[in-house]
Amino acid sequence: MTLALPWRVAWAGPPAQGADAPAATDAPAAGDAPDAEPGLEPQTALDWYEVGIAEAQAKNYVASAEAFLRSYELQPTSAALFNAAYAYESAGEAVLAVRTYARFVSEPGASPEQVRKAEASLEVLATQVVVLKGVRYAVDRPPARLLINGVEYGLDDFPVVVEPGDITVEVRDAEGEGGEERYVLYAGEEEVLDVRNLLRPSVETPPAPTVVDRSAELETLERLAAREERAQSERVHSMRLATYTSLGFTAGAGVATLTMGLLADRERRAYLADICDGACPEGKEVGDPQTHYERYNIYQPVFISAAAVTVGLTIATGVLALVTANRKAKLTRLRELHRQQREALTRERATLELRLAPGGLQLRF
Repeated sequence: MTLALPWRVAWAGPPAQGADAPAATDAPAAGDAPDAEPGLEPQTALDWYEVGIAEAQAKNYVASAEAFLRSYELQPTSAALFNAAYAYESAGEAVLAVRTYARFVSEPGASPEQVRKAEASLEVLATQVVVLKGVRYAVDRPPARLLINGVEYGLDDFPVVVEPGDITVEVRDAEGEGGEERYVLYAGEEEVLDVRNLLRPSVETPPAPTVVDRSAELETLERLAAREERAQSERVHSMRLATYTSLGFTAGAGVATLTMGLLADRERRAYLADICDGACPEGKEVGDPQTHYERYNIYQPVFISAAAVTVGLTIATGVLALVTANRKAKLTRLRELHRQQREALTRERATLELRLAPGGLQLRF
């Protein structure tokens, strides 16, 4: 690689390159500018360009690069920028060389040959520096100030090239809140700075405590609870009364069924005894079988009907008993729920509720 030189300067690059410097067609124009007088600071872009050549020949590469950059400031040329980057590279200033080469590559008037050389140098220099590719932060807490090793950068400045080793990152938000973190990065690394832990999400101001009077709410709850419990208790009482009534009817029907069954069985036995199944022994006193038969025909249907009624009443009584038990359990749960609600409201009457009150702390009883 060789330095790009103006047409009237002949300085080649370092001996290791073994090539003479090519003539640069975009170097600062000489015109009629007089040579800089000894002891006086150069005034023109060409003067500074020649200073850069002279410093490079004296192996003062950093001074050479700074002179080329002064020339570029007065008259932007890709040759001055390329020579500045090359001088930094020769001085071992890898970070400054990478930054200057990157500027040169984006220069619109750069020659393709010099761009290729710059890109080749960038590939080599990339193994000697650390590239900070970007910053990761919370959307609601963007950094207002970001300093890397004491140098402030904007978010649009990334990627940023820095020297490997210890890197200190300091970040602040718009309110000046933030922190500092240290990294140890090695040559050739690429890193994304994560500052989310340094810019923690904003914490809302805790609301002022306010004591709220729940007496009216407690009274309303007790009134509604008493009304609901009373209604449910009346339903349980009605179902219990119906169950007992049904149980009484069932018992009565059972007694009637048993009575009719016994009477029917008695008449059947008497009838069979009187007719002797058609073969009564001699001398046996024969009663009135027809009367027993008629009575049996009266008692038997009544017995069957009473038995059916008893079965029906038994089923109804069982259903009523189940419904009554369910209503009673529901009433028990309802009373327990109301008790818990009353206890909760009673505790809240003596508990501070966190509520943001305009004008500061308000205590209301």
